[in-house]
Amino acid sequence: MKTGPLSRGQERLWFLNQLDPDDPSYNTAYAYRLRGELDVAALEAAFGAVAARHDALRTRFLQVGGRPAAVVEPPAPVTIEQVAAGSEDEAGRIVRARTNAAFDLAERPPFRVTLVRLGPADHVLCVVLHHINGDGWSLNVLRTEVAAHYAGRALPETLPPQYGDHVRTRDDRADLNRADLDWWVSRLTGAPVLELPADRPRPATRGTAGGEVRFRIPPELAAKVAESARQARCTPYMLLLAAYQALLARHSGQTDFCVGTPSAGRDSTELEQMIGYLSTTMVLRCDLSGSPSFAELLRRTRRAVLDALAHRDVSFERLIGVLGVERDPSRTPLFQTMFALHTHGDVADPVPGLVAEPFPLGWHPARVDLSLDLYAEDDGGVLGVAIYSQELFDHETVELMTERYLVLLAAAVADPSLPVGRLELLTGRERARLAAWNDTAAELPPLTLVDLVLDQVAAAPDAVAVVAEGTPHRELTYRELAVRAAGLAARLRDRGVGRGRVVAVRMSRGPAVIVALLGVAMAGAAYLPVDPDYPEARVEYMIEDSGAALVLTDADLAGLLSGLPGEDPVDAAPIKGPAERPSPGDTAYVLYTSGSTGRPKGVVVPHRALTNFLLAMRDLVGSEPSDVWLALTSLSFDISALELYLPLVTGGRVVVAGAETARDGAALARLIAGTGVTHVQATPSGWRVLLAGDLPPVVALAGGEPLPLALAAELRARVRRLVNMYGPTETTIWSTAWEVPERPERVTIAGRSGTPPSTWSTRKAPGCRSACPVSC
Repeated sequence: MKTGPLSRGQERLWFLNQLDPDDPSYNTAYAYRLRGELDVAALEAAFGAVAARHDALRTRFLQVGGRPAAVVEPPAPVTIEQVAAGSEDEAGRIVRARTNAAFDLAERPPFRVTLVRLGPADHVLCVVLHHINGDGWSLNVLRTEVAAHYAGRALPETLPPQYGDHVRTRDDRADLNRADLDWWVSRLTGAPVLELPADRPRPATRGTAGGEVRFRIPPELAAKVAESARQARCTPYMLLLAAYQALLARHSGQTDFCVGTPSAGRDSTELEQMIGYLSTTMVLRCDLSGSPSFAELLRRTRRAVLDALAHRDVSFERLIGVLGVERDPSRTPLFQTMFALHTHGDVADPVPGLVAEPFPLGWHPARVDLSLDLYAEDDGGVLGVAIYSQELFDHETVELMTERYLVLLAAAVADPSLPVGRLELLTGRERARLAAWNDTAAELPPLTLVDLVLDQVAAAPDAVAVVAEGTPHRELTYRELAVRAAGLAARLRDRGVGRGRVVAVRMSRGPAVIVALLGVAMAGAAYLPVDPDYPEARVEYMIEDSGAALVLTDADLAGLLSGLPGEDPVDAAPIKGPAERPSPGDTAYVLYTSGSTGRPKGVVVPHRALTNFLLAMRDLVGSEPSDVWLALTSLSFDISALELYLPLVTGGRVVVAGAETARDGAALARLIAGTGVTHVQATPSGWRVLLAGDLPPVVALAGGEPLPLALAAELRARVRRLVNMYGPTETTIWSTAWEVPERPERVTIAGRSGTPPSTWSTRKAPGCRSACPVSC
C-alpha cells in the first residue's frame, strides 16, 4: 500500500465530498444492455486485470495530519455485483440507484461494477467511477481495455503511467507557468455571473438534481456548420460554441459572461492511456459587446479559444485560489454554464461477442445551471444533450432553448454577416403563439377623453366623481366637475388657448387638478404635467421646450414661476359645456421622460391613443360605476392617467390622496378603507409602503418597476387580484398585463409582463430588429 498527495482538482472534489458526503454528482458512469451469452467470470477477470494496471482504480482517500492523502491498495480481484430484474423498468431503477449512490471515499476505492440480469442472455452492465479517480476519457480507456482482455487479447506488458506519479510531476512544474497564470487573472478578473431567466428562484445553497433534454443537429445542418467553419478558418467546435454564446446572450441580455469548456489535459501519447482525473476546465470569457455580427463573434470566439489553449497549463482549482473568488453556495464559481463537443465517439464493442447498446443511466447530475454536450455521430449528425438544474428550470424551458439553438445555428451559417441580435431565434410554434397574442385588432370609436367623460355626466350627473382627502372630504359630482372644467376651458380660449397649444399644469394634489386637466382638454389643448417638487431648472426647460402657452397653478404656487401668466382653475366661471371638442388626432398631453439617458424628452400622446388605452383597460382590469379608484401617483408619471381617468370614463369615483398621506402606508390604508376604494395602482416600491398598513382587499395593479417574487407573493395573499403591468411612456402607459396567480412561484415574475390588451400588438426586440422569444 502506497500513499501520495492529491492533485488540486482532487483536493477540490475531496473537500466537496467532506461538505456533503451524500452528494453523488461527481459520479461518472456508463451502462450497456448486453444481449448474448455472457461469461461473467471472464468479465470479472477483465475488470480485475485492468484495475491491477491502473492505480487510480484502487485508490481511496484518508485524512492524514489534517490533510487528504491518496492511498493505493494492492491489486485484488474485482467482484461484480449481480442483481436480477424482472423487467426493463426494474433494471432502469437499479441502474439509476447505483449511479446515484454516493461513495465513501475513505472506506474503499470509489469504483463499482453492477450486472443486472434480465434473462439468460440479456444483461445490463453498469460501471460507476468517482470523478476524483477518473474522467470521461478514463472511462473510454477502461472500456477499451476491459473489452480487449475479455476477448482474450493481451494487454500491453508495460504498465501505463500512474496518476500519482503524474500528480507529483505536475506539481513540480506548477511554479513554471506564472505567465500563464497572470494571463488568466487579467482575462477573468471582474467577470460577471450569467443570469439566465429561470422558472424558479435560485436556492441559497445549490443542489445537483438535474434533468436532461436530448435533441439532434441533422446531418444537413451539421455539414453546413462544417463548411461555414472551414470558410471562417476555424473548427466546428468554435462555431457551435459561438452559436451557444449567442443563444445565452439573447436569453440573458448580457454581453459579458463566462462559459466553461473541458480540456482533456492529455498533451502526450503516454497520458492518453492513463486512468485518472486529468481533465480540467478552461473558462472562456464571452464578448458580445458592440452588437457584433455572427462572423465577428466567431472571430472573437476563435481568438478566445486559441488564447485559452495557449495558456491551458493552469488548473482551474489554482485559478480559483489566485483570483480569490468569493464562495457563493448558490452557484458555481466563475461560470454557470458549460459547453463541450465530443468527437471520440462511443466504444462500439464494450463486450466482444455480444450485441451492446447504451442503456439510460436515468440520472443526470447538474454540476452547473446549464450544460450543453454535443456528440458527433456516424451519419454526420450531432447528438445534443442539455443537462439542467431542476431547481431552476422546467424541462419545457430547456427543451425550448435547444429548439431555439437549432434555429439560431441555421440562421448563423446561412448568413454570418447578420448581427447576433438579428439572428432568427423563434421556432415555428413560437411565431404562431406570438401572432395569436397580437391578434387583438378591434374597431376603435372616434372618441376623446372629453367625449367619454361627458357621456358619464349625461348618464349620472349627480353621482360623485371626485373625492379629495380632507376634514371633511371634498367631493365633486359629475355635473360639478363638467361645469367647472367647461368654465376653465372658456377662460383658456379667451386667452387664445385651443387646439395645437400646450398648457402646463403645476398643482398640488386635490380636485382642482382633475378640473384643470379636463378643462385643458375641453379647450382643445394638451396639458403638460409638472410636479410641484421638480427643480426650477427642469421646470423651465420643460415649459420652454414644449412651447407651453401658460401655466395653471394653485394660488400658493402661482408666484413660483415668473414670466408666464398663471391661472387658478378653481376660480373659473362655470358654463354649461365646451364650445369645441378636441378630435381623436389632437394631442391629449405631453409628458417628459426622466432623462436618465440625457436631457428629458417630451412624449406626445394623442387622444386616440389615450382613448384606446382607457377602453382596453376597462375591459382588461374591469371598472364599473360601483368601483372607486385611488389616485396616488404623481401627475408627472404617466400611469397617473389610468387612476384619474378610468373611473371617470366608466361612471366610477376617484379618491385623490394628499401628498402626506401618499407617503404613509397606515394613513393610506385608512383612506382606502374609509372611502371604499376598490382599485389601487402603484409601483412595487409604493406597494411596500401600502403593505405597511392594514390594507383592505383591493384589486392591485403593479408596474413601473420589476415586481420581485417575494413582494408578489405577499401582495397577492392580501388583495383580491394582482395584475403586473408593463409599458413605456411612448406606447401610452401600459402595453402588456399579466394576472399574477394566487401562489406565484416563478422567478420570472420580475420580467413577466404578459400579453397585450385588446387593440394592442407588441413586438419586444431589445437592441435588435428580430422578434424576441417569450421569456427573453
